[in-house]
Amino acid sequence: MNSPRLLERVAKVRAFNRLYTALIGVLDEGLVGTEYSLSEARVLYELEQQGVTEVTELRRGLGLDAGYASRLLGRLETRGLLARERSESDGRRQIIRLTETGRAAQHSLEQRTVDQIAELLGRLGDEDQQRLVAAMGTITNLVGERSPRPALVLRPPRP
Repeated sequence: MNSPRLLERVAKVRAFNRLYTALIGVLDEGLVGTEYSLSEARVLYELEQQGVTEVTELRRGLGLDAGYASRLLGRLETRGLLARERSESDGRRQIIRLTETGRAAQHSLEQRTVDQIAELLGRLGDEDQQRLVAAMGTITNLVGERSPRPALVLRPPRP
């Protein structure tokens, strides 16, 4: 059973989540005034950071369901933002990378995001900016992933 104190804290976290998602426009039709959803923008960002990567690695890193990831990557590929090919070492694996168009889209998204956050911070004085960033650091330290996920353990084969 959840205690009243815990339920009150849950309500405060949820209220903060609603405030922040509204503040940065996550629920808008396109992220930072673009045609891209948050998921699409995140995939473009990760591919820009990683360069060439396997679909399974990207999917795991973002915690995406295989079916959703396939549809998401298909949309980005259809729009000419990424290219997929089979792995030379294992034909069952797919390798993906940004195209030049995808790289340009990611750079535009990055600049718009920087501008958006700079505008948000610009509403605050220097001391409040420092307090906000410190509070975000505290949140990251408290709820961020503290250790790698446990490895999957397979049972021994049965006769």
